[in-house]
Amino acid sequence: MPRISYIDIAKGILISLLVLHHLIWTSVTFVKVPNDFLNTLYELQMPLFVGYFIQAFFVISGFCTNFSIPWKDFLWKQVKTLLVPNIVFTLLIHLYHGDFGGCIYDIIERGGWLWFVTALFVSKIVYYFVRRWIGNEYVIFGLFLVTSFVGVCLNDRDAVFNYWWHRQTLTLLLFLALGNWLRTHIHDSKIWIFGAVYLVGIAACYLLHIEVPYITAGFHATKFTWGLHVLISVGGSVAFLKLCSYLRYSPIFEYIGQNTLVIYMLHLDVLYPLIENFLDIYNKNTTEGSLLTTIAIWTTTMVVCLLLGKVIGTRYLRFMIGRW
Repeated sequence: MPRISYIDIAKGILISLLVLHHLIWTSVTFVKVPNDFLNTLYELQMPLFVGYFIQAFFVISGFCTNFSIPWKDFLWKQVKTLLVPNIVFTLLIHLYHGDFGGCIYDIIERGGWLWFVTALFVSKIVYYFVRRWIGNEYVIFGLFLVTSFVGVCLNDRDAVFNYWWHRQTLTLLLFLALGNWLRTHIHDSKIWIFGAVYLVGIAACYLLHIEVPYITAGFHATKFTWGLHVLISVGGSVAFLKLCSYLRYSPIFEYIGQNTLVIYMLHLDVLYPLIENFLDIYNKNTTEGSLLTTIAIWTTTMVVCLLLGKVIGTRYLRFMIGRW
């Protein structure tokens, strides 16, 4: 499928929000920085984008992927563009940290270090064959609503190890199907109803005094909040993509969007040391200092990842990001 500007822009915005989310989450919940500014950002990110931004990536993948090619060609493409980069990065990250034993564990039991890439790889293959066997897209939607609930229930019980991130995969299949459906519906005016669905879900969370449910590498949704999670993630991801379809020119986000995989692969190892080096400023707990520090950390992380991406994108290294 030829590149579509607003799709690259959407990916650029989403990966930028992902880096910001990891900056905020690491500082507030992991490092536990006593900073009012970061705590405010943590609360704001939940209704604004955390409830749907991972799912939006899957919607975009479903939108851009050709599920009609022969199955052998499809499988090879997924291996080349997703599985190989995940395994290569897993080897490199464990060699960097001196943990080769953990590398074998990650590859065999997790499919690789990058949970998102593993889940995308498995879900695309599952959706490909389900789509071939079940022609009716609305039956597929119903099936994947069931698998979504099953994934949440499996996590609630936690009885079986989460091999190859199958719990997340079961919840994310729905969004590949949704993205594939949007290929022919993205310009329909009625699509804005998904925005209303999103707002209803957010309003319900506030009325019920519960945290916005979301699913990323960790589960922050249960079988009791699954319905709200579906409303927020489906409504938010579709409305976000619809909004981006009106953005025709944003060269910075478009360029970032063309390098989402390399940013996703590298950003945590750039981000964590930066947070540690700026802890003294965060600990002073001033709004101006915290704002400037957050901007500096986010900008530095993005620039470093993009520069490393230029190196990885060269002739002999680009296989690391599936370009060969």
